[in-house]
Amino acid sequence: MVSLTALLLPILLSAVIAFVASSIIHMVLPYHRTDWRKLPNEDAVRDTFRAFVEHGVEFTIATDGPEMMRTHLKDELALLRRIGALDEDQLGQAN
Repeated sequence: MVSLTALLLPILLSAVIAFVASSIIHMVLPYHRTDWRKLPNEDAVRDTFRAFVEHGVEFTIATDGPEMMRTHLKDELALLRRIGALDEDQLGQAN
């Protein structure tokens, strides 16, 4: 019978290989790219955030995606305030 300590290295190695393979597959295959689509205009952004608020959906404003690398959180909050998507209290609750 083989001891558990003799199997420890193969177990750890297979776990690392499975993790790396799943990470690569998740990045390469476009399964979830349609989950986050760009809204066509400011009216659609306003309507979406209004629907979130009206239905009690909790959300946060984030700029950590690769498509948001050229913007800052304060700019996104200012946009939501300017187009009337959220008021000051709602902006405070979102972050």
